[in-house]
Amino acid sequence: MKHQLTPAAAALLAAVLVCGGAGAATAVQPSSAIPSSPSGAESEKKCPPENDDKDGKDDEDGEERGLDLGDSANLDDLEDQVRMTVVDVVDPATPEDEFSAPAAGNRLVSVQFCVENTGGGFFEDYFLDTQIIDEEGQQFDVAYFFYSDAGPHFPDAIRVSPGEAALGFISYEVPKGSEIDKVSYLMPYGLGGGDDQAEWDISEEEQRDASEERDPPVELDLARP
Repeated sequence: MKHQLTPAAAALLAAVLVCGGAGAATAVQPSSAIPSSPSGAESEKKCPPENDDKDGKDDEDGEERGLDLGDSANLDDLEDQVRMTVVDVVDPATPEDEFSAPAAGNRLVSVQFCVENTGGGFFEDYFLDTQIIDEEGQQFDVAYFFYSDAGPHFPDAIRVSPGEAALGFISYEVPKGSEIDKVSYLMPYGLGGGDDQAEWDISEEEQRDASEERDPPVELDLARP
């Protein structure tokens, strides 16, 4: 669906069109595999991921579990429907160039998202309501125009066709001493309801677990029937 941009978002888009996005990834074509990690190790992860287990909401003890790294959430904000997955986290991430270097005392954290458009219209997003959260509850917004060598980054705005998926990193600038705990995503028209936002555990412990053999990721269905 066609979105009405706010003046701030329109100004941001104009800046993107003028300046271009060095290191930006094409965001409207379906992607079947994630590029190799910075270390050169080949990844087996896919976009969209093959984690369609909609009954995996509970753990072995029957307790409700949240979203972990690699899990997917079906989101719906009345305007759009997407299947959102946090695929990978690179912390710290190395700036791609001198223009992406964080301020003294800060570091870059790059988070890789897979955005699958499951609705009937084009899905547009500027990631204005996507934050990472540290263990103290401090929230950090997207560092626009900052790119790392973690892999191809999203442009500063994406537009995904119905039935297609987009894969890319987004970088955040955080203090070196902050221990990152979660990443939060809210749909563009979201009002903060349970079906238009999701939160993933991306703590250091979860990142270690994700790098080891574990049960397949789960999918939480948060969309309206």
